[in-house]
Amino acid sequence: MTSRTPLSRDRSRGLAVARAAALSALGLLLVAPTSGPRLERMQGAVEIGTGEPAVWRAAHEGDALAPGDAVRTGCDGRAELALPAGSVRLYGDSLLRIPPAATEPDGADGVGLDAGSSLFDVHHRSGDTFEVRTPEVVVSIKG
Repeated sequence: MTSRTPLSRDRSRGLAVARAAALSALGLLLVAPTSGPRLERMQGAVEIGTGEPAVWRAAHEGDALAPGDAVRTGCDGRAELALPAGSVRLYGDSLLRIPPAATEPDGADGVGLDAGSSLFDVHHRSGDTFEVRTPEVVVSIKG
């Protein structure tokens, strides 16, 4: 007859929890979204527009964004988007466009901010340029 001490039971539980955590992490890696633009988080009124002129629909967290799509927030809306170059947080009454040129291999890496305000977090990448185009100014981040 084998008896287990409380210490060995705790160790077994600890190993089981560690294995479960490792498997969960592996599962997250296997189902990770593609590196294309997507809507990560949102609050309030957020819509995605497709086509020209845009046809608007309610946005949902996790929605993928295609080149040419636009995201707009209502006065109470906020959205956080994941881009290949980093992330952008849109505040209320904002309109952001993913440029159609993103489909071309040499297309500009960036976005168009037609209205509102935002905060960008761009990853450092040597040799690449990220642009934010507004009606008044173009901001380029190089390197």
